[in-house]
Amino acid sequence: MATLGVREAERGHAWRIHLVGEATKTRTMVTAVLQGLGEPAMELVELLPQEPLRDGIVPDIVMVIFEGDETAPLAYLQTQAELSPCPIIFGLLQDRSSFLMRRVLHAGADELLFLPLDAGDFTRAFMKLNEGRRRAERVEGGLIFALASLAGGVGVTTLTANLALVMRRVFAKRAAVVDLDLQNGGLNLALHLDPEQTIASLIEFASRLDSLKLEAALTKHSSGIYLLAAPKRLDDAERVTDLIVGEVLDLMRQLFDFVLVDCGSHVDENTVTAWERCDELLYVVDQSLVSAHGARRFNELFGNLGLRLDQPRFVLSKVDPHNAITEEAIVQAMGTRCFAKLPRDDRMLEKMQLRVQDLWHAGPNTALARAVEDLARRINAGRAPVAGETAGFVARLLGAFGARA
Repeated sequence: MATLGVREAERGHAWRIHLVGEATKTRTMVTAVLQGLGEPAMELVELLPQEPLRDGIVPDIVMVIFEGDETAPLAYLQTQAELSPCPIIFGLLQDRSSFLMRRVLHAGADELLFLPLDAGDFTRAFMKLNEGRRRAERVEGGLIFALASLAGGVGVTTLTANLALVMRRVFAKRAAVVDLDLQNGGLNLALHLDPEQTIASLIEFASRLDSLKLEAALTKHSSGIYLLAAPKRLDDAERVTDLIVGEVLDLMRQLFDFVLVDCGSHVDENTVTAWERCDELLYVVDQSLVSAHGARRFNELFGNLGLRLDQPRFVLSKVDPHNAITEEAIVQAMGTRCFAKLPRDDRMLEKMQLRVQDLWHAGPNTALARAVEDLARRINAGRAPVAGETAGFVARLLGAFGARA
């Protein structure tokens, strides 16, 4: 039995993988590929198709090898597919015939991979299937919208704050914002808040976070939305891990109708963790070719990550009809169309800063406010309606804590 990777203790246990096949040589080859991976941590057991489950333990992942006679591997795969809970099942095929592929899929395989096994193919398929399972099994709750851009200064932070505010002020929903732009930490400025606690307060609770600890780290805005701020110190920003981010977002989904996440302009494990959990990813560009080309690169990267979302939605911000770089030029440079457009209104933004007001106090009837409201409606169109305001915040926190305990 081989244990791979370094995060077994962090997860609680390594992923239990049963590798099933008749040929010892093929099993050894596949084992070598899996042992070459750093993540995820694994406990790997090699079995023959005729062998029963050891100690009655259902594995997390089953990889069934098909080469030569298909009878025993198909029977084993069907048996695994009927288990409850059912493991993630991979069919490893030597023959690429469409007939065999259909038989293996109909028998219950979640994904097909081909021999010799490629480590990248396995990793992408595993991430996609695991995320799908996690989403299907998660507790029902609110929606998570992530916002990002590889280009700075395009308005990601401002749009994150404004979308949360419109959810609360216009649609009367429970909303929160999470600042994952950990080194810049601009959301507290956009919301005119000076938080005492930040996400750094949760670092020590990575594997035992509960709603009471989360509540203590949140800062309430006058509108009723809540902010989980970025760390005040740069060295604390380096200590925030993807495990903390995942725990935070999973819990916040239970407490709020909408969670808006400012991912800034960085791509790292923390932001990818947010994208894995988000129901919508908005990528923000402005009327510059630099940001448009960055959007094209980001779209390619996002596709290679193998996440559940097919692609992000692109929002063109700070639109100026007099700009020589037209929307058509931006679309051509990005290689995809814009989902929404937001007008440029520098005077309103200055007014909001000088008067310490949000957009729905300073200019509720402006073109910018109407555009943000329209964007909020569009990204939520067709989704299941969320519950209205029925209980106090502390009551919901205690209820969520009890559910997790």
